[in-house]
Amino acid sequence: MSTPMKAVRFHSHGGPEVLRLDDIPVPVSQPGEALVRVRTAGVNYADIYQWTDVTPTALPHIGGMEGVGVVETSAGGHPGDVDTAPGRLCGIRRRAGMETSVGAGCAGGSA
Repeated sequence: MSTPMKAVRFHSHGGPEVLRLDDIPVPVSQPGEALVRVRTAGVNYADIYQWTDVTPTALPHIGGMEGVGVVETSAGGHPGDVDTAPGRLCGIRRRAGMETSVGAGCAGGSA
């Protein structure tokens, strides 16, 4: 069994008091995906709309619509031949209501 990762999630809607730091299983990257260790995540209005239920979302939910991190593993087959080699620094963005990264702009070099 692998070590769990930390994630800020909400299990109900409300204000900032509904946010909880949870231990969850580390996901496994599927074809066309990369597993990125997030170093910094941003909270924006889309996140606030989700946790206050202005924008409906499935619960529990992990917020953070954008972030920066380092590729841990890559399953290959990335759209647009994005270089997601382990160690690459990546910018991450997600669309509201999705739990997986839908785009990553990986910079040259490593972190």
